[in-house]
Amino acid sequence: VLVCAEEGAGLARRTSAAKYIAHFHELTGAALALQGEHQAAVDELERALQVANDIECRPVALQSLTRLAPILSAAGSPAQADQRLTEARALADAIAADVEDERLRRSFLAQYGQIVL
Repeated sequence: VLVCAEEGAGLARRTSAAKYIAHFHELTGAALALQGEHQAAVDELERALQVANDIECRPVALQSLTRLAPILSAAGSPAQADQRLTEARALADAIAADVEDERLRRSFLAQYGQIVL
C-alpha cells in the first residue's frame, strides 16, 4: 500500500493536485497505523488534515480526523483523540447541513453521524 501511495503522491506533485496529495498523506497514515507505527501515522494524518484544510477539501479533512482519533487514543493521547473527535463531529454536521437531498444527507449521516472511538 505504501508503494502505491508513494507513486500516487509523485503523480499528484507533478500535476499540483493538492487534493491527491492530501489523499496520499491520509492513506499513508492509515497504512502506517496498520503497521503499528502510531507516531508516523499521526504525522501523516496531520499533514493530510493541513493540506485538506488549506484547499477546503472537507471530505479528506473528515476522513483524516476520523482516522486520527483512534490512533491518538491507541498512542496514549486520549485528550487529543477527544479533540479530534469533536472536530470530526462538527465537520460532519457542517457537511450534512450543506446536503440538500434528504436521502443523501441520511446516507452521509449514517456513515459519519455516530463518530466514536
